[in-house]
Amino acid sequence: MRGAIHNRGASHDCDLFDWVKALGQWHLADTSASETRCGAPMLGNNHARRIPREDRRKCPQCWGTGPERI
Repeated sequence: MRGAIHNRGASHDCDLFDWVKALGQWHLADTSASETRCGAPMLGNNHARRIPREDRRKCPQCWGTGPERI
């Protein structure tokens, strides 16, 4: 179901969704994986609905802007 809103956060192309950690680290994850694109484990709660976009920090590796992880 592309373009749909998942319970975990906003959906992206290729069945990716937002995974936001408690301190605002903004990752992308595949609906069929148990880790984010950068390899960070998806532990705890997803705060994508609680933390607004302007208060998040994009993970450079998940978002393709650098090799390092947050």
